[in-house]
Formats: sequence, C-alpha cells, structure tokens
Amino acid sequence: MLKNLQPRAHVKIASVTANRAFGVIDSDARPMFQVVGGISAEDALVHASPILKSAYETAYELTDNGWSHTGLIW
Repeated sequence: MLKNLQPRAHVKIASVTANRAFGVIDSDARPMFQVVGGISAEDALVHASPILKSAYETAYELTDNGWSHTGLIW
C-alpha cells in the first residue's frame, strides 16, 4: 500500500532558525556547534553550504589519495 505523498495543508514550515546546540565534544557536554535563532532559513543554508562542501572535499581528498595518517578520518 502506498502512502499519501501529498503535503499536509496544516503543517507550517519555519522560515527562521531556532536556537539549537549540537556536537558534544567533552565531558562537560559543551557543544561544538550552535545554531543561532532568528536567522532566515535561506541565509543559514547559504552560509552552511560552503562549509559542508569544504568538509566533503577534504574527506574525499584524504580518502582518495590513500593518505596513510587516518587520524583525521573517523
């Protein structure tokens, strides 16, 4: 049985970001990253896209070139 893939009319999509911390890095549970609330979703995506592209390209180069130091690759 196929699910109905039509969007629900009553679902509202947020157009701004909400405060959110993530990426716990130590025993004190301090976050590595934090999303600042009140930023337009489009501006946040424009800012995040080149950062994600850079992370992707770095991981690709490290794995594609057979780099022997794997400490940076989890």
